[in-house]
Amino acid sequence: MADELDERSVARRTVLRGVAWTVPTVAFAVAAPASSASGPVIIFDSVVVMVDHAEDPIILDGFVSGVASTRPAFVALSYSAGFTGDATAAVNADSGSFRATAYAASGPSTGSAIASAPGYADASVGLQVNAH
Repeated sequence: MADELDERSVARRTVLRGVAWTVPTVAFAVAAPASSASGPVIIFDSVVVMVDHAEDPIILDGFVSGVASTRPAFVALSYSAGFTGDATAAVNADSGSFRATAYAASGPSTGSAIASAPGYADASVGLQVNAH
């Protein structure tokens, strides 16, 4: 019986030693994405914006972080092939919100839009048109 307890104790120590090395690694891996996005950012309200038909406007709502005095007045927008839209969108100084409109050349199609501003991390949003 004493031999069984000793074997179990060694196994427990081995497991605890492994956990002691693993926890800091997991904590670092979880913290890394948050720290990489801790500066000023642009965020779209949705991950993907879908419309039913190619002739429907695609409304892109977003937000720019920061305080009113440091936010950019505009964000620049670019689109993947097959999509067009507003080249810039005005940023509301008080709320940080912005709105742009994109259009698809045809459907069904998928693509993306990117919003950028100097000193800010870019944001992207998926665009999807379900039918012609």
